[in-house]
Amino acid sequence: MLPVILKLKLATTAAVGLAASAGPMPISGEAIAAVVVERAASPIEVKLFGPDYAQLDRLGDQLAERLGQVTGLVDVYAGHEHEVPELRFRAARDTLARLGVNADDFDTQLETALRGSIVGAMRRFDRLIDIRVRYPNLVRFDPTQVPDLPFAARDRTLTFRALGAPELTTTAAELSHEALQPMVAVTADREGRDLGAVADDVGRVVAGMHLPRGYRAVLAGQIEGQRATLRNLTSVAALAALLVLTVLAAQFRYLRFAFLVLGLVPLAIVGAFLGLLVTGTPLNASSLMGTVLLVGLVVKNGVLLLEEAEKRFASGAAAEAAIAGAAERRLRPVLMTTIATLVGLLPLALGIGAGADLQKPLAVAVIFGLTSSTVATLVVLPPLALLALRRITRPPSVTGGA
Repeated sequence: MLPVILKLKLATTAAVGLAASAGPMPISGEAIAAVVVERAASPIEVKLFGPDYAQLDRLGDQLAERLGQVTGLVDVYAGHEHEVPELRFRAARDTLARLGVNADDFDTQLETALRGSIVGAMRRFDRLIDIRVRYPNLVRFDPTQVPDLPFAARDRTLTFRALGAPELTTTAAELSHEALQPMVAVTADREGRDLGAVADDVGRVVAGMHLPRGYRAVLAGQIEGQRATLRNLTSVAALAALLVLTVLAAQFRYLRFAFLVLGLVPLAIVGAFLGLLVTGTPLNASSLMGTVLLVGLVVKNGVLLLEEAEKRFASGAAAEAAIAGAAERRLRPVLMTTIATLVGLLPLALGIGAGADLQKPLAVAVIFGLTSSTVATLVVLPPLALLALRRITRPPSVTGGA
């Protein structure tokens, strides 16, 4: 690709034959090779850290070769580009001093010869365009002619070759670092497998590499993002469950009722995961946030039922009568509040509206989780509450009044 671009530049310059050009400076093939394109985080990314870039490149090649054997990984990139050609001048400072010039003068004239200098501007429509003077591309792109370009000293004209030793070498196209440390990022995409399974295989490959002393490998990209999100949501869910348990303990007279209501949460989470599996919805941060919301939504139905049963039992009713009366009285509120929530989430679950697809996993998780928890509240919770009430000893005043 680069030779074709260079040939086109040289052919255009030869046909036009201009030494001064208006507009932005054309980009050479070497410059195109050195452009770094910012890209989004790759699904699979392993960052290698160490003191030496050459060793990091070798380790990146080894890791890329091993990752290429992992099922489901495609487009494995070793994290470094091939070196690009570079024409380097080492100025002879003693010669420059005898001529009455310094290294800055040498650098300025060399830059003018290769990149050009802006000498003015011209108006084109409603904006000004810089005019840059430089040598033709046939000259400045030829490493054999550049050393023979003239250099203007105070009272004489020499060539760059006479004032410095030209050296045609190569240099790295890109050097990456992170936290002030040299870094090479080996990346890959996934195909046909979920991110979690691929991440486990990548972790085993990285753990099996024997890195030299002073070098380390860190998983990054979407793998680290997913794991960080899971850790954060797990902490939030645990804190939410603890706070809900505290409120329930203050709400109910008997602590066992609080644990019964909180026991509906795992059933709701199982229902949410089954709903994601049935509908083919991905398990991501949005769907996990939906499971956290279930912690607060699920206990509502249990509180409605058990609070009424506790009141009836405290007033002297038998355990069976208290549960049956509470279920009959609270059936309609439980169903109405649940149906209202499900209907409100239905447009998001169906992907209706702008941006609805982003929240679709959350809606699907809440709908299926709330549905399963409602069924558990009406079917599973009453028998468990009945067993709990039968184990409670009535206060003497209540027993006597009964």
